[in-house]
Amino acid sequence: MVFFIILMRIFLIAVMFSLPSVLVGLAAFGMKGAGIGIFSTLLGLIIVGLSSERGIAGIYLVHSNIPQGLSRSLEIALQSLNVKRVPQLVIVSETLPHALVVKSLGGHGTIFLTQGLISILNEQELGAVLLLCLARLKEKSLVFQSFCSILMIWILNFAPKSWVNLIFRERSVTSVDEEFLNPISGVGFFILFPPVNILLRLSKSRFFKQNKIVCEEQYFSATRKIAQSIHIWGSRRGQTAVNFGLIDPGSGKMLFPYT
Repeated sequence: MVFFIILMRIFLIAVMFSLPSVLVGLAAFGMKGAGIGIFSTLLGLIIVGLSSERGIAGIYLVHSNIPQGLSRSLEIALQSLNVKRVPQLVIVSETLPHALVVKSLGGHGTIFLTQGLISILNEQELGAVLLLCLARLKEKSLVFQSFCSILMIWILNFAPKSWVNLIFRERSVTSVDEEFLNPISGVGFFILFPPVNILLRLSKSRFFKQNKIVCEEQYFSATRKIAQSIHIWGSRRGQTAVNFGLIDPGSGKMLFPYT
């Protein structure tokens, strides 16, 4: 069921991105141009799917040196879940506590932990977070959600940042933003808004089943510390303070909460 849903959504995305290139190719070179447009778009989407982990890693300032204790916690988590394909563990230079799991097509997966997260959690709590990250890697929807996330980020790189902050990050309008919130930039943003909005909706679904939380006591202890650190709990029912799959299309940062 999940595979069929993802397949249909990939088809919709392929049609959405192919249509402009097909129309341009058809107008310029006829049917041959339309065929080239379809082929180039599909090839580009496949490359995006294969490089999601690398693309998202390129957004952050990361550390190559992993603390020995954290590496050991990952080893224990891998053994407890009997995971054969070892994911990459990346430390992000960011003070806010975040955790993110990304997986490319055919990849082993990458776990992103911020320095802020590592600094406020003890070994048991970090182990619980890593267990959930590894469980998240097994979910069939993760590759598709990572694919949608990197597409959203790349599209919004071309959008006026003031409009992105206003619409997606719900920031109050500052005097600096007001200068750029003009009709011309608005037209540019609202040309890019529909595909991003579609991708955001397609990447979230009640059909995408998530694994049961493991080590619940340590996990909820971790989320309490995270919530206290950022001084916010999720506004919707059942939300916690950690996300393991999607990215804020407005900033390229990890989204809260885990839903």
